[in-house]
Amino acid sequence: RDPVMVRDAGMADNVRWVLEREGPQGRVFVFAHNMHVMKSPVLKEPFTEFLPEGGRISMGQYLRSFGDAAVVLGFSFQRGEGAWGEEALKFPPLDATSVDGLLAQVGLPLFALDLRTAPKVGPVADWLSKGKRIRMNDRYGELAPIDAFDALVFVERVSGVHPIH
Repeated sequence: RDPVMVRDAGMADNVRWVLEREGPQGRVFVFAHNMHVMKSPVLKEPFTEFLPEGGRISMGQYLRSFGDAAVVLGFSFQRGEGAWGEEALKFPPLDATSVDGLLAQVGLPLFALDLRTAPKVGPVADWLSKGKRIRMNDRYGELAPIDAFDALVFVERVSGVHPIH
């Protein structure tokens, strides 16, 4: 089996395990990359050298059985710098027609957009339900925002992790 898919299945099992121990009133906050938390498959895989097109099953897809009890936040940003292990990430220029580009045009440095309250019909619903480019690390993938996330959180600038000594 693909190591990434095994990882996502394992992360979902860990979330279930924690919730079982917390009981019916238990809550857990899980923070992971958009590719792991999204509730639907990507429509265009950005990492085809590692994963087959449409072959990934994310932790979020495994956890869809929680229904409305699970709220999945997708994160988007305008600019940033970071690192992947020892390697510096170079983010591509912002595509103005991508999810990230359109959220950046709002002009606020930080905000959340609740997709659960989005219109069910009309141009906004059509836009949210069709494949859109979204940044995934140093590349763009494609997904339908309304299917992948319950809300989108936009941050103007992100930076890499800096160790505290």
